Amino acid sequence: MRILMMAAATATLLAACASEPATDGTKVASAESGKICKSTTATGSNMPTRVCSTKAEWDKLDKQGQRGVDDFESAKETATTPGGVLLGN
Repeated sequence: MRILMMAAATATLLAACASEPATDGTKVASAESGKICKSTTATGSNMPTRVCSTKAEWDKLDKQGQRGVDDFESAKETATTPGGVLLGN
């Protein structure tokens, strides 16, 4: 379940940035290496690429992505028009 949630978070992160690849698969490379490999396809491409990183590296990427989403949401909530009208909720 945790891997599924991590994959979903990573997919959301990567889909939000068109220049970054979107995740479409996950599997563990080998028990001894501790690497998790994900098959990614860059936006606009049909050629998947395999990316292998440790769990700590994937977690760091997830945190960076969540921080970017939080920053975007925060900016959206405080955005105003040139006349000073609040655009957020």
